[in-house]
Amino acid sequence: MRNWKLNLNQLATDFWCEVGNSSDVIVWVDSVNSEEGDIHPLFYELYDQSNIENTARILRTIAKDINEFEIESWQSEPFAKKSLFSALQQFFIEKMSVQEICNLIDQLDGLYNIELTGLDNPNENSDDGWWLGNLWNCCDWCDETWNHKNSQPLINEAKRIYEKMANKQ
Repeated sequence: MRNWKLNLNQLATDFWCEVGNSSDVIVWVDSVNSEEGDIHPLFYELYDQSNIENTARILRTIAKDINEFEIESWQSEPFAKKSLFSALQQFFIEKMSVQEICNLIDQLDGLYNIELTGLDNPNENSDDGWWLGNLWNCCDWCDETWNHKNSQPLINEAKRIYEKMANKQ
């Protein structure tokens, strides 16, 4: 696994975004273990997948200690975009509910559009526009009555953002 450190950052971000896959963590741990050995005191605790919040915390701790990677920084934005891309794929096949995608969008908007406002963004590209598009506004007032059949403005904007992201990969 040549880019195990970048994969660590992506896993940490995926779990922060609540789109992480436990089997991906095990594959990553096995691969890193065979190539690098014990990389961190918490490393082997990732084999215990009984508590997703614990897995997310451990991944963030290891990523911070090894890569100086923090979710609450612009450094995580490229990884968050990939997490959103994966989430949108799950949303389109209805493996993620409207409420789940809106919670993620709210979380991403809160970090990258509110909390980090005023801090220099080394990833900023003014030609792209805001990468969350109008998703936050489409999720405004989302409640338990929303579903894939009655949320067409959200679905349309999600497709637009997804296609835009797909063209950049």
